[in-house]
Amino acid sequence: MEELNTVYVIETSEALYVVEDEIYDGKVLDGILELAVQFDTIDDAEKFLEEMKEFGIQGKVKTAKIWIEVVGE
Repeated sequence: MEELNTVYVIETSEALYVVEDEIYDGKVLDGILELAVQFDTIDDAEKFLEEMKEFGIQGKVKTAKIWIEVVGE
């Protein structure tokens, strides 16, 4: 198994992550990690987190590593 990519996600609470990169009615849609919005840079994630904070929405930027494995016969 080897690392494929590193991205950044925003955790809104324990085991919940931002799954849409838009704020609706002062809220964000959150869900499981597998559906989380993947920001390519930490700056992009922090920028969206700042927008969230303007609406009083708390969160933390977390690093997420994506792995790949080739499975043979």
